[in-house]
Amino acid sequence: MENINYLIEKHWWTLLAFSERYGKGTWVAIGLQDGVLTKIQDIKQGADIESLELGYYFNEDGYWLPVAFAENLKDALNLLNKKIEKVFKNSEWQNAVSEAYEAIVTYNDGSYGLANKVRERDHLLLPPSFQEVVKKFSVLNNEEKKN
Repeated sequence: MENINYLIEKHWWTLLAFSERYGKGTWVAIGLQDGVLTKIQDIKQGADIESLELGYYFNEDGYWLPVAFAENLKDALNLLNKKIEKVFKNSEWQNAVSEAYEAIVTYNDGSYGLANKVRERDHLLLPPSFQEVVKKFSVLNNEEKKN
């Protein structure tokens, strides 16, 4: 859990865990603003359309966000920790996460608002430079190991 712990201790991020509304399992998400995370939880546990669309988003175009789902809390935390291992120290990624979470809350309209923005390829929801961020961070990581 060292990657998650780093964000919590060094950058004051908040970890949120909650149960899946449609079946068994646990969601975990980490972000800078706990109020926004709580709103995301409310969306995920809210009305059918918005809940399902948010789940689809996290599993598809929002794959890069620090959100994970598993059968239990331990597995979800392990998955999240692994998911962020190459980017968790990158400030570009951290900023993009905050912007995307804010956009999710803003675009949520209780219906297909989020889905429509994803289909429109809204830049706040999609990581156009994410692969470059990962690539840059991987190079930095390798250089740090050499030193």
